[in-house]
Amino acid sequence: MLQQWKWHKQNILTFGAIILNEDMTKVILMQNYWENNNWGFPKGKIEKHEEPYKCAIREVKEAGFDISKSKILNNKVVRLYAVWGVPAKTKFQPIARQEIKDVDWSNIKDLPTTTHDVTTLIYECDR
Repeated sequence: MLQQWKWHKQNILTFGAIILNEDMTKVILMQNYWENNNWGFPKGKIEKHEEPYKCAIREVKEAGFDISKSKILNNKVVRLYAVWGVPAKTKFQPIARQEIKDVDWSNIKDLPTTTHDVTTLIYECDR
């Protein structure tokens, strides 16, 4: 059973969003509830027969924000949809309380530049 869980965790596609404020100086990060309290972009694993963009919408909605009407861009493997123009005063209230510990704005200039950079911010890296 543990082997199946490890396979699932490492092989199921992940989708989410990069949410920026109006002047693109801040980005939303959420704190993982279970895994070392790491911070990362709102994202999660796709469900069977779910469209990638619908997965991203669902995962961000769990963080307390609806991107279903937003303009979206996509990437590869871990697909994050960029959502810009969100008012910086927007308060995010996580809905999935046993998955998301906290959600908050972070300055883009403070984000790590490599997966080994833990001096400015500890966050979750997809492997």
